[in-house]
Amino acid sequence: MRRVTGPIQGNACAARIAASGLGESDPADMPELVELEHVVEPQPVNRAVYDERYRTFLEIHRRMRPLHRRINKGAP
Repeated sequence: MRRVTGPIQGNACAARIAASGLGESDPADMPELVELEHVVEPQPVNRAVYDERYRTFLEIHRRMRPLHRRINKGAP
């Protein structure tokens, strides 16, 4: 995981990704344009914890999907 410097940089990063998707900029330029504050590497010793949390996330997502569909049914 990479954390950009300052929240404004995070928004700018999202805008640059969108521009790249629209063909307005080159994704290869991103590393030069975004300043990183911190890079976090997963710890292999915690793999079992990561896997269990991910399974829990997937279960929550699966259970919530029908509710999200129901509340968005009449949304414009």
